[in-house]
Amino acid sequence: MKRSTKNKSKTKNSKSAKKYKPAANGAELSPDEAVRLCDAPRFFGIGRTAFAEARKKGLIEAPMAAYPGSRAQIYTGRQILDHHRRQAEAAAAKPGDQIAD
Repeated sequence: MKRSTKNKSKTKNSKSAKKYKPAANGAELSPDEAVRLCDAPRFFGIGRTAFAEARKKGLIEAPMAAYPGSRAQIYTGRQILDHHRRQAEAAAAKPGDQIAD
């Protein structure tokens, strides 16, 4: 009997993964909310590889343990919101974006 090479059950659809887009006032993410490390790239608004590189370079601070003695790592909503604030400030401070009078 021949086996089909096609994967009949599609467990992961790349189109169904939604990117997190922060609201202007950050209303969608509470400062007290815990975000698992595996979900963090979506909340930071970058891909997994870029997220890993940013963590290595120190652009994104390290996650914390979910509870004492846990291997699970989390980010708090405050860490993510602070990162979005720093990114917005950096984008506003770029000299090429300002119009000279």
